[in-house]
Amino acid sequence: MPTMLEGLGLDPEDSGQYRAVDAGPVAGGTGHPRVSPLETLPAWPRGWSRPSVARPDRELMSRRPTHTPLLAPLSTAALLEAALAGTAPEGEVEVEMTVDFLARGLPLAELPRRKLRTLRHGVQILVDHGPAMQLFSRDQMQLCERVEALVGKEKTELLRFAYAPLRGAGKGPFWTWRTYQPPPRGSTVLLLSDCGTIGPPGDHRRSRPAEWREFAAEVRRHGARPLGLLPLPRDRFPAWLPATMPVFAWDRGTTVGHVTARVAQAQAGCGANSVLGGEG
Repeated sequence: MPTMLEGLGLDPEDSGQYRAVDAGPVAGGTGHPRVSPLETLPAWPRGWSRPSVARPDRELMSRRPTHTPLLAPLSTAALLEAALAGTAPEGEVEVEMTVDFLARGLPLAELPRRKLRTLRHGVQILVDHGPAMQLFSRDQMQLCERVEALVGKEKTELLRFAYAPLRGAGKGPFWTWRTYQPPPRGSTVLLLSDCGTIGPPGDHRRSRPAEWREFAAEVRRHGARPLGLLPLPRDRFPAWLPATMPVFAWDRGTTVGHVTARVAQAQAGCGANSVLGGEG
Protein backbone atom coordinates (compact mmCIF):
# COMPACT_ATOMS: atom_id res chain seq x y z
CA MET A 1 0.00 0.00 0.00
CA PRO A 2 1.55 3.37 -0.98
CA THR A 3 2.31 5.90 1.68
CA MET A 4 1.15 9.51 1.57
CA LEU A 5 4.55 10.68 0.34
CA GLU A 6 4.54 8.14 -2.45
CA GLY A 7 1.04 9.18 -3.44
CA LEU A 8 2.21 12.80 -3.64
CA GLY A 9 5.26 11.84 -5.70
CA LEU A 10 7.79 12.54 -2.91
CA ASP A 11 10.79 10.51 -1.75
CA PRO A 12 9.76 8.41 1.27
CA GLU A 13 13.40 8.17 2.40
CA ASP A 14 13.55 11.91 3.10
CA SER A 15 11.99 11.61 6.54
CA GLY A 16 13.73 14.68 7.86
CA GLN A 17 11.53 17.05 5.85
CA TYR A 18 8.26 15.14 5.57
CA ARG A 19 6.04 13.27 7.96
CA ALA A 20 4.66 10.10 6.49
CA VAL A 21 1.03 9.19 7.07
CA ASP A 22 -0.67 5.97 6.03
CA ALA A 23 -2.81 6.51 3.00
CA GLY A 24 -5.69 4.59 1.62
CA PRO A 25 -5.77 3.30 -1.90
CA VAL A 26 -5.95 5.80 -4.74
CA ALA A 27 -9.63 6.43 -5.52
CA GLY A 28 -10.84 5.78 -9.03
CA GLY A 29 -7.40 5.88 -10.51
CA THR A 30 -7.38 9.70 -10.49
CA GLY A 31 -3.97 9.96 -8.87
CA HIS A 32 -5.32 11.74 -5.75
CA PRO A 33 -4.60 9.78 -2.55
CA ARG A 34 -7.14 9.27 0.19
CA VAL A 35 -5.28 10.02 3.42
CA SER A 36 -5.97 9.72 7.12
CA PRO A 37 -5.89 12.76 9.44
CA LEU A 38 -2.64 13.47 11.28
CA GLU A 39 -4.40 14.09 14.59
CA THR A 40 -7.69 15.17 16.08
CA LEU A 41 -7.63 18.48 17.95
CA PRO A 42 -9.99 19.27 20.83
CA ALA A 43 -12.83 21.72 20.31
CA TRP A 44 -11.93 25.39 20.65
CA PRO A 45 -12.68 26.57 24.21
CA ARG A 46 -15.60 29.01 24.32
CA GLY A 47 -14.57 31.52 26.89
CA TRP A 48 -16.73 34.52 25.92
CA SER A 49 -16.15 37.87 27.64
CA ARG A 50 -19.87 38.76 27.54
CA PRO A 51 -22.96 36.70 28.35
CA SER A 52 -25.05 35.58 25.42
CA VAL A 53 -28.07 37.57 24.30
CA ALA A 54 -31.29 36.45 25.92
CA ARG A 55 -33.66 34.43 23.80
CA PRO A 56 -36.52 36.47 22.29
CA ASP A 57 -39.76 36.46 24.18
CA ARG A 58 -42.38 34.82 21.96
CA GLU A 59 -45.18 36.76 23.60
CA LEU A 60 -43.47 40.08 22.93
CA MET A 61 -42.73 39.07 19.36
CA SER A 62 -46.39 38.28 18.75
CA ARG A 63 -47.52 41.73 19.89
CA ARG A 64 -48.15 44.40 17.27
CA PRO A 65 -45.69 47.31 17.53
CA THR A 66 -47.01 50.53 19.01
CA HIS A 67 -48.08 52.89 16.24
CA THR A 68 -47.56 56.65 16.38
CA PRO A 69 -49.96 58.45 14.01
CA LEU A 70 -48.65 61.13 11.69
CA LEU A 71 -51.12 63.72 12.99
CA ALA A 72 -51.38 64.77 16.62
CA PRO A 73 -54.17 62.58 18.09
CA LEU A 74 -55.73 65.32 20.22
CA SER A 75 -56.17 67.70 17.29
CA THR A 76 -56.89 65.24 14.47
CA ALA A 77 -60.69 65.59 14.65
CA ALA A 78 -60.56 69.40 14.63
CA LEU A 79 -58.01 69.39 11.83
CA LEU A 80 -60.11 67.06 9.69
CA GLU A 81 -63.24 69.11 10.28
CA ALA A 82 -61.41 72.28 9.25
CA ALA A 83 -60.10 70.63 6.09
CA LEU A 84 -63.17 68.66 4.99
CA ALA A 85 -66.10 70.94 5.82
CA GLY A 86 -67.72 72.68 2.87
CA THR A 87 -70.09 75.64 2.90
CA ALA A 88 -73.85 75.86 2.45
CA PRO A 89 -76.26 78.86 2.54
CA GLU A 90 -77.98 77.73 5.71
CA GLY A 91 -77.21 80.60 8.08
CA GLU A 92 -79.12 83.76 8.94
CA VAL A 93 -80.82 85.78 6.20
CA GLU A 94 -78.59 88.35 4.51
CA VAL A 95 -80.77 91.35 5.30
CA GLU A 96 -78.70 93.94 3.45
CA MET A 97 -78.57 91.84 0.30
CA THR A 98 -82.30 91.19 0.51
CA VAL A 99 -83.10 94.89 0.87
CA ASP A 100 -80.82 95.75 -2.03
CA PHE A 101 -82.56 93.24 -4.30
CA LEU A 102 -86.02 94.52 -3.34
CA ALA A 103 -85.00 98.18 -3.70
CA ARG A 104 -83.90 97.54 -7.27
CA GLY A 105 -87.04 95.62 -8.06
CA LEU A 106 -85.21 92.36 -8.63
CA PRO A 107 -87.03 89.07 -8.01
CA LEU A 108 -85.94 86.85 -5.16
CA ALA A 109 -86.17 83.16 -5.98
CA GLU A 110 -85.04 82.41 -2.43
CA LEU A 111 -83.83 84.41 0.53
CA PRO A 112 -80.04 84.88 0.51
CA ARG A 113 -78.50 83.38 3.61
CA ARG A 114 -75.07 83.40 5.13
CA LYS A 115 -72.88 80.43 4.35
CA LEU A 116 -72.12 78.02 7.14
CA ARG A 117 -69.48 75.31 7.24
CA THR A 118 -70.96 71.84 7.06
CA LEU A 119 -70.05 68.20 6.50
CA ARG A 120 -73.47 67.13 5.29
CA HIS A 121 -72.36 66.94 1.65
CA GLY A 122 -70.09 64.02 2.52
CA VAL A 123 -66.50 63.03 1.82
CA GLN A 124 -64.96 60.75 -0.77
CA ILE A 125 -61.63 59.30 0.38
CA LEU A 126 -59.16 58.14 -2.27
CA VAL A 127 -56.54 55.82 -0.78
CA ASP A 128 -53.39 55.28 -2.82
CA HIS A 129 -52.26 51.63 -2.69
CA GLY A 130 -49.17 52.16 -4.84
CA PRO A 131 -45.73 50.98 -3.65
CA ALA A 132 -44.74 54.44 -2.43
CA MET A 133 -47.61 54.46 0.10
CA GLN A 134 -47.21 50.94 1.48
CA LEU A 135 -45.23 52.29 4.41
CA PHE A 136 -48.22 54.45 5.39
CA SER A 137 -50.97 51.84 4.99
CA ARG A 138 -51.69 51.76 8.71
CA ASP A 139 -51.90 55.55 8.83
CA GLN A 140 -54.30 55.49 5.89
CA MET A 141 -56.53 52.95 7.61
CA GLN A 142 -56.63 54.89 10.88
CA LEU A 143 -57.33 58.19 9.15
CA CYS A 144 -60.20 56.65 7.18
CA GLU A 145 -61.69 55.46 10.46
CA ARG A 146 -61.38 58.97 11.94
CA VAL A 147 -63.06 60.54 8.90
CA GLU A 148 -65.90 58.02 9.01
CA ALA A 149 -66.44 58.70 12.72
CA LEU A 150 -66.50 62.45 12.05
CA VAL A 151 -68.61 62.61 8.90
CA GLY A 152 -70.71 59.47 9.32
CA LYS A 153 -70.54 56.11 7.58
CA GLU A 154 -73.39 56.89 5.22
CA LYS A 155 -71.68 60.12 4.12
CA THR A 156 -68.23 58.60 3.59
CA GLU A 157 -67.18 56.82 0.40
CA LEU A 158 -63.87 54.95 0.40
CA LEU A 159 -62.17 54.16 -2.92
CA ARG A 160 -58.80 52.56 -3.60
CA PHE A 161 -56.44 53.24 -6.47
CA ALA A 162 -52.77 52.92 -7.41
CA TYR A 163 -50.54 55.70 -8.76
CA ALA A 164 -53.39 57.92 -10.07
CA PRO A 165 -57.20 57.75 -9.64
CA LEU A 166 -57.94 58.28 -13.34
CA ARG A 167 -56.24 54.96 -14.11
CA GLY A 168 -59.04 53.23 -12.22
CA ALA A 169 -60.50 53.11 -8.71
CA GLY A 170 -62.89 50.99 -6.69
CA LYS A 171 -63.94 49.68 -3.31
CA GLY A 172 -62.58 46.15 -3.66
CA PRO A 173 -59.48 44.42 -5.08
CA PHE A 174 -57.69 46.04 -8.01
CA TRP A 175 -59.23 43.70 -10.59
CA THR A 176 -62.65 45.14 -9.71
CA TRP A 177 -61.63 48.76 -10.22
CA ARG A 178 -63.43 50.79 -12.87
CA THR A 179 -63.28 54.30 -14.30
CA TYR A 180 -63.13 56.87 -11.52
CA GLN A 181 -66.37 58.70 -10.75
CA PRO A 182 -66.27 61.97 -8.73
CA PRO A 183 -68.76 62.39 -5.85
CA PRO A 184 -71.90 64.56 -5.95
CA ARG A 185 -71.76 68.34 -6.02
CA GLY A 186 -70.65 69.95 -2.78
CA SER A 187 -68.62 66.95 -1.60
CA THR A 188 -64.98 66.99 -0.60
CA VAL A 189 -62.50 64.57 -2.17
CA LEU A 190 -59.74 63.70 0.32
CA LEU A 191 -56.68 62.28 -1.40
CA LEU A 192 -54.27 60.12 0.67
CA SER A 193 -51.36 59.83 -1.72
CA ASP A 194 -47.83 60.93 -2.55
CA CYS A 195 -49.01 62.27 -5.93
CA GLY A 196 -45.98 60.73 -7.60
CA THR A 197 -43.46 62.66 -5.53
CA ILE A 198 -41.84 59.63 -3.83
CA GLY A 199 -41.45 55.96 -4.55
CA PRO A 200 -39.02 53.43 -5.99
CA PRO A 201 -36.53 55.04 -8.42
CA GLY A 202 -37.01 54.02 -12.01
CA ASP A 203 -40.65 53.06 -11.53
CA HIS A 204 -42.12 53.73 -14.98
CA ARG A 205 -45.66 53.57 -13.57
CA ARG A 206 -45.18 56.60 -11.32
CA SER A 207 -47.90 59.19 -11.85
CA ARG A 208 -47.19 62.35 -13.80
CA PRO A 209 -48.20 65.97 -13.02
CA ALA A 210 -50.54 66.04 -16.02
CA GLU A 211 -52.58 63.19 -14.52
CA TRP A 212 -53.15 65.13 -11.31
CA ARG A 213 -54.10 68.31 -13.15
CA GLU A 214 -56.66 66.33 -15.12
CA PHE A 215 -57.91 64.67 -11.93
CA ALA A 216 -58.39 68.00 -10.10
CA ALA A 217 -60.17 69.49 -13.12
CA GLU A 218 -62.49 66.47 -13.35
CA VAL A 219 -63.43 66.74 -9.67
CA ARG A 220 -64.18 70.46 -9.99
CA ARG A 221 -66.28 69.92 -13.12
CA HIS A 222 -68.60 67.80 -10.97
CA GLY A 223 -68.87 70.55 -8.34
CA ALA A 224 -66.70 68.76 -5.76
CA ARG A 225 -63.59 70.03 -3.99
CA PRO A 226 -60.24 68.15 -4.18
CA LEU A 227 -57.90 68.20 -1.19
CA GLY A 228 -54.59 66.37 -0.82
CA LEU A 229 -52.92 64.94 2.26
CA LEU A 230 -49.28 63.98 1.60
CA PRO A 231 -46.91 62.14 4.00
CA LEU A 232 -43.95 64.40 3.38
CA PRO A 233 -42.84 67.83 4.61
CA ARG A 234 -44.14 70.98 2.98
CA ASP A 235 -40.75 72.00 1.61
CA ARG A 236 -40.67 68.82 -0.50
CA PHE A 237 -43.89 69.59 -2.38
CA PRO A 238 -43.19 70.12 -6.08
CA ALA A 239 -44.13 73.54 -7.40
CA TRP A 240 -46.85 72.23 -9.71
CA LEU A 241 -48.79 70.45 -6.95
CA PRO A 242 -50.04 73.41 -4.83
CA ALA A 243 -51.00 75.11 -8.08
CA THR A 244 -53.16 72.11 -8.97
CA MET A 245 -55.21 71.65 -5.78
CA PRO A 246 -55.03 72.51 -2.06
CA VAL A 247 -52.60 70.18 -0.30
CA PHE A 248 -51.18 69.96 3.19
CA ALA A 249 -48.46 68.03 4.94
CA TRP A 250 -49.48 64.84 6.71
CA ASP A 251 -47.34 65.40 9.79
CA ARG A 252 -47.48 66.97 13.24
CA GLY A 253 -46.32 70.33 11.99
CA THR A 254 -49.77 70.82 10.47
CA THR A 255 -52.08 72.74 12.80
CA VAL A 256 -55.77 73.54 12.78
CA GLY A 257 -55.05 77.24 12.39
CA HIS A 258 -52.96 76.76 9.26
CA VAL A 259 -55.52 74.45 7.67
CA THR A 260 -58.44 76.75 8.49
CA ALA A 261 -56.71 79.78 6.99
CA ARG A 262 -55.73 78.09 3.77
CA VAL A 263 -59.03 76.30 3.23
CA ALA A 264 -60.86 79.59 3.73
CA GLN A 265 -58.53 81.17 1.19
CA ALA A 266 -59.27 78.46 -1.37
CA GLN A 267 -63.03 78.58 -0.75
CA ALA A 268 -63.00 82.36 -1.10
CA GLY A 269 -61.87 81.94 -4.67
CA CYS A 270 -58.23 82.87 -4.19
CA GLY A 271 -57.16 79.96 -6.40
CA ALA A 272 -56.15 76.41 -5.81
CA ASN A 273 -52.53 77.24 -5.08
CA SER A 274 -52.64 76.77 -1.33
CA VAL A 275 -50.14 74.69 0.60
CA LEU A 276 -51.72 73.51 3.83
CA GLY A 277 -49.15 72.66 6.42
CA GLY A 278 -46.90 73.90 9.16
CA GLU A 279 -44.71 76.88 8.65
CA GLY A 280 -41.59 74.97 9.62
